[in-house]
Amino acid sequence: MMNESAEAQSAQKRRNILIAVAVVLVAALAGVFFYFHTADSRYAEKCKEAETVTTDVRDFLMEVDDLKGDPDGDDVKEYLDRLSKAETNLDKLAGDLKSMRVSGKNEGRNQALVEAILLEKDILTDTETVLKAPTDAKTADVIGKLKGKASELDERAAKLTFETVDFAAALKLDGLDDRLKGYVKKKEALDAQKKAEAERKAREAAEAKRKAQQKKIEDRNQTLMNTTSDVIYLATNVKRTSPSRLDIDGFFYNGTPNRVVSVDDMMLDVTLYKDGEVVYSQVFTFGKISLGGWIPSHDRQGSHLWVNDNNGATIPEDFDDFVIEAANVHWTYYR
Repeated sequence: MMNESAEAQSAQKRRNILIAVAVVLVAALAGVFFYFHTADSRYAEKCKEAETVTTDVRDFLMEVDDLKGDPDGDDVKEYLDRLSKAETNLDKLAGDLKSMRVSGKNEGRNQALVEAILLEKDILTDTETVLKAPTDAKTADVIGKLKGKASELDERAAKLTFETVDFAAALKLDGLDDRLKGYVKKKEALDAQKKAEAERKAREAAEAKRKAQQKKIEDRNQTLMNTTSDVIYLATNVKRTSPSRLDIDGFFYNGTPNRVVSVDDMMLDVTLYKDGEVVYSQVFTFGKISLGGWIPSHDRQGSHLWVNDNNGATIPEDFDDFVIEAANVHWTYYR
C-alpha cells in the first residue's frame, strides 16, 4: 500500500511539473504574441506619421511656384528656413524608423521606406542649392540630377505597399524640376531688369555729366572771350582717334578791333584729366592755319584741328575733362 501511495504522489508531481511547464510556455507564447502585436501597432502608427511628414514635404515643395526669384528676398529666406526644418524632420523620421523593432514581415519594407525618406531629404538639399544660387553655372546640372532622383523616388514609393498609408502619393514630387526652372527664369528676369535699370541710370548719369562738362566748357570759353583782346583758339571737344592722335573741335575768336585774315602760327597746351587727375599733357606747335575767310572783330570762326604726338607718349583712351590753352598766337589782320 505504501508503494502504491508513493507512486501516486510521484505521478502527481510529474503532472504538476508538466502543467507548470505548459503554463510557462503558454505565457511565453502569449508574451511573444503580445510583443509582436504591439510592435506592429507601433510601427503602423509610425508609418502613418511618416505619411503625414512626407505629404507635408510634398505640399511644401509645390510652394516653389510662389517664390519671386530673388535669393536675397524675404520670401526665399523664410522658405529656406522652413526647408531646413523639413530636412531635420525627415532626418529624425529616418532615424526613428531605423531604431524601431519591427516584425520579420516589415523588415524589408521598413528598410525601403528609410531609403526613400533619405532620398527625399537629398532632393531637399538639391532644392536648397538651386534656391540659394539659381544662376550658378552648375544649377542646370543640379536640377537635372534632381529630376532623376524624383523619378527614382517615385519608383521606390510605388513599391512601398502598406495597408493604411499611401506613400506612392505622399512621395510623389512630379514637376519639381520644372518649378525650380521657373524660379531660375524669375531670377534671370530680375537680373535682366536690374541690368537694364543700371544701364539706364548709367546713361542718364553719363548724359548729365556730359551736359555739365559742356556747360563748364562753354562758361570757360565765354569768360575768355569776355576778357581777351587777342586772337585765341577755344576748344569745344576733344576726341582720341589713335594712340598718338587727338582731334580737336573748336573755334578761333577775334578779340581785336581789326579783321583777322590768317593765323600764322601758334602753340596749343593740351591737358587731359580723369577724375580731376592729369592723365596726359603735351604742347603742340602749329604753323600757318588756313581760315575760311576773315574773322570780324569780336566774332568767331569754327576750326577743326588735330595733333599728333611724335614723342612716343600714348594718349589715354579714358579721360573725362580737358583744358586746351592757345599761346603765342600770331595773326595777320586788316584795319
